[in-house]
Amino acid sequence: MYHFYSGTPESHQQYSIHDGCLMYGVRVVVPKTFKGQVLDELHAGHMGISRMKALARSYCHWRGIDLDIEEMVMSCRNCCMTQNNVNKIRPHPWEFPRKPWERVHIDYAGPFMEYSFLIVVDAHSKWPEIIKTKATHSGATIEILREIFARFGLPPILVSDNGTNFRSTEFE
Repeated sequence: MYHFYSGTPESHQQYSIHDGCLMYGVRVVVPKTFKGQVLDELHAGHMGISRMKALARSYCHWRGIDLDIEEMVMSCRNCCMTQNNVNKIRPHPWEFPRKPWERVHIDYAGPFMEYSFLIVVDAHSKWPEIIKTKATHSGATIEILREIFARFGLPPILVSDNGTNFRSTEFE
């Protein structure tokens, strides 16, 4: 393997030859004659400019690669037609509960200083219950919620982020 540097000594842009391939760091330097083929391969999934550039930067190099990628994507009919058609999900606001403890939201925060915090908030009154715990598995979560539900009653609706501890058979 041969190594040589380009640019200023501070930049340390390393070129090398490995098994007959010119490399720029860990990326293959693509000759002009193969740029079109490489661009076609990178563009095969029509993934857009940013993802295409990220993929290219992982495997190949040539001077002006970013501009070539931008030009290719901007000249692609399919990419131009779908670029602004991103499915936009309209937020659906929660209805305000008619009474306290009708809908309760739960989630864990942390870890912070070796502890996690189960946060339970009543959607009507915004009353928070915050419980410091070292265990966040389903069993520990159930025990904490039993104590809270013993004070306030069982809420008809319990909302979570569907974390694994909230989706287990034990928790259901």
